[in-house]
Amino acid sequence: MKDTHAHRAARGAAIVRIHLCEAPTHQSTEDRVLRGLHYANEVHTTTADPAYEGTVALRDALADVLHHVDGWHTPDTILDSALLAIEKLPAGWAEKYRDYQTAPTARPMQVTTVTDTRERSAVVGAVTEILMAAAHYGETATVLADAAEERFRDEAESARFAAMRAARK
Repeated sequence: MKDTHAHRAARGAAIVRIHLCEAPTHQSTEDRVLRGLHYANEVHTTTADPAYEGTVALRDALADVLHHVDGWHTPDTILDSALLAIEKLPAGWAEKYRDYQTAPTARPMQVTTVTDTRERSAVVGAVTEILMAAAHYGETATVLADAAEERFRDEAESARFAAMRAARK
């Protein structure tokens, strides 16, 4: 994907917006995994058509959300909070999802009436669902989070370097 920081941030905002709209009524573990897959494969805000599959698409969707909240929240706080939320899911949820493509209903999410796509709880909710979707491909949430954070940091540093170079001209 060769989008600019702004395009990636716009896609990240669209992902969080979908989470805010759908999370209150679709709270099962399976719904959350499917929504995470949807974010990776169906949410496009540019003319680029990312022909990614699997965890690469999830990694990029997660990086998009990190671009969206860049300057508002640090990647560490968002990813750590999402990983903590995953640890609170019922034991064996990922294996049950992979074995039967269904999963037990998790405890209801704490969904507030937040409408701001930069609100920490909204961002963490969307990121949690993307990390949960890694189970669809047999990947761990931690590995996916690390890959997305590395990609985001590389892209953000590159964008900051280009902006500084342009300002100095």
